[in-house]
Amino acid sequence: MFKVIKYSIFAGVFLTLAGCGTKIEILPEIVESSKDQHIIYAKFDSNKTYMKKYLPSNVIIKDDAPISVKYSFTNIKTGNITIEHNLTLEMKADLKFFNNNKEINITSFCNTYKHASVFSYSNYTKFRKVCIPEIQKNLQQQINIKFEKGEFNVFK
Repeated sequence: MFKVIKYSIFAGVFLTLAGCGTKIEILPEIVESSKDQHIIYAKFDSNKTYMKKYLPSNVIIKDDAPISVKYSFTNIKTGNITIEHNLTLEMKADLKFFNNNKEINITSFCNTYKHASVFSYSNYTKFRKVCIPEIQKNLQQQINIKFEKGEFNVFK
């Protein structure tokens, strides 16, 4: 009986110290994905040129493109660690295609959380490294779907 209690306490302490794996949720959830990769050529309309590397792969920057693109990330919510807590990060990405007449806005959300305690170390940089590629894929899929629906025809 003593061994069972001893091992139960050990297991509980280990789980508390180690924490659980990082969980991730991407919104909007894309149920049907496009099989085709549709390329959008756009001028980058921001002085934050480092953001170009975070664009979805189907957005190609071209200085003489007929449309412009703005891209930004926002941390919506972060959680604080207490003795036993979930460490959370909610990120939002906004992608805006526009010209003088029309605009198309696409948004993606990434929610990450990890069970943490004062004894387990996690930081938000790791969460961002998980979120950004998932957001890129989600935005890429949304662009493909909008392209197939003809929504980008407004720029022709």
